[in-house]
Amino acid sequence: MAIPPEPIDEVLPEAECAVVAEITRVLSQGEQDVVPEVGEEDGIVDTPRVLPWQRIILHVKDVLFGNIAAKGDEIEVLKPPGDYTLRADIEVPFLLAQDDEDIVIIGRYGPDTYSLNEIKAAAQKHNRT
Repeated sequence: MAIPPEPIDEVLPEAECAVVAEITRVLSQGEQDVVPEVGEEDGIVDTPRVLPWQRIILHVKDVLFGNIAAKGDEIEVLKPPGDYTLRADIEVPFLLAQDDEDIVIIGRYGPDTYSLNEIKAAAQKHNRT
């Protein structure tokens, strides 16, 4: 059974920046772990897996809060291993954080988990506007 997405009020405090951006390119992607086939081993009835990391380029269309990027920037970001993959030509809001090496997309199920209106409302609630 899938784990539900984190509530926006739990994720937003971790975000250093929220942007609306278009994925212009997928630069690279990690190797996919081998997943056993259903029925290959006794008791396997589902094939849960973690999809690999990806390095992508975002073209920032708008900044909701934070200063990791500015409107018009092209930034390289890391999509950590998780339950989703990304492709070019998607324009959605992204919650971002900076670690020691990378700008990282945060949230369990990717950028389209929370609507623009949800992010704006949570940002206002948490004084992040």
